[in-house]
Amino acid sequence: MTLLSKSKLENISTYLFRLYFRVTFPSCPATFNVSKGMFVITVLQHSTELQKQYWLPKINNFEVIGTYAQTELGHGTFVRVGKTVNYCVLMAQLYTKNKCHGVHPFMVPLRSLIDHKTLPGVELGDIGNKQGFTNVTNGYLKLTNHRIPREYMLMRYARVEEDGTYVAPPNKTLTYGTMVHLRVNIMVVSATLLSRALHALTTSLKAFSSSLALEGVEECRMACGGHGYSHARWVFG
Repeated sequence: MTLLSKSKLENISTYLFRLYFRVTFPSCPATFNVSKGMFVITVLQHSTELQKQYWLPKINNFEVIGTYAQTELGHGTFVRVGKTVNYCVLMAQLYTKNKCHGVHPFMVPLRSLIDHKTLPGVELGDIGNKQGFTNVTNGYLKLTNHRIPREYMLMRYARVEEDGTYVAPPNKTLTYGTMVHLRVNIMVVSATLLSRALHALTTSLKAFSSSLALEGVEECRMACGGHGYSHARWVFG
């Protein structure tokens, strides 16, 4: 009798859990991709080591399911808040000591971890009918006087001290690492899909052109009548 280790059993259970969701809820992969591809990446890129120790176990156990949200006007945001997430990484303006320091990432609780009800000051809703992706819930998020602890600011690069003192990051562009990562991934996926489409197209054209050439040669041979079988028909043979 073969006994499986605890780690292997956990891997199998995780695989079966993901497989169950892919079959039962086809839109879930798209929803979780936003959590994995943007929310988790932001936590990994912008958290201190202590913050990672606090948040990552909760994320890996699906206790915290998050999305990525922006408050900046003019920026598109796929906030898949619908009925799934209970946290978000919010890219918002940071004000301290009456001064704006630009956009920074914050961990923002949206729903209770006990009963999944929205927290006071949080409004969530569905954006309604869309032109595409109709099987995926796209939502909107509105925050009104919603307070979070200072430690919920992801402070790997920039931070705010207990007295409100702001410590700037070594480079302000580090804030946009998640969006750069996402756009690179979109380019890679698009290039992969395009190459597959071109491969399928060239394969089809090869078969089509070969068939068309054979039909043309046969039509020319038949047009020669009996001479089509003559050795003189060198042009066809």
